[in-house]
Amino acid sequence: MSRSEGCFIPGLALGLMAFLPLAQAATKGATEKDVRAAVQILIDGWREADAAKVEQILHPQARFVTLRANPEDLQTDTPDRLISMVKRLSPGNWDDRLKEAEVRVDDTGIATLWARYEFFIDGERSHCGRVLFQLYRLGGAWKVINFADTHSPGHCGAG
Repeated sequence: MSRSEGCFIPGLALGLMAFLPLAQAATKGATEKDVRAAVQILIDGWREADAAKVEQILHPQARFVTLRANPEDLQTDTPDRLISMVKRLSPGNWDDRLKEAEVRVDDTGIATLWARYEFFIDGERSHCGRVLFQLYRLGGAWKVINFADTHSPGHCGAG
């Protein structure tokens, strides 16, 4: 092996190692984008009163937990109950608006989206609070497996 060939291989390896963080960052960005898109499907399904869209993004064993203003008032729901509620809606009845959403994704296939939100019913603000979506990547697609939120009608603040 010539001297120039001997330098080429380590140089190539260093070049690839320098590229790896960029590739990982691009993958991470795409994954965060995919998680946001999955949550948006659920929110759009609520807004559009599209039960099929909601069912598409929920894992069949998903769990939903809501903590109301009274800490003793904890409500849990199932995907079937949520889907049946959406079937009774008309488009625009529910409008969930996320603010300051933070996404965390692990390469094992688990992700969270944490945000402040405001929830409108028929155009009127009903309540607000914090929301946490937990998702798993199953069969190549993100599915909502857990949804937890707080209802704080008196703590919405301005706008």
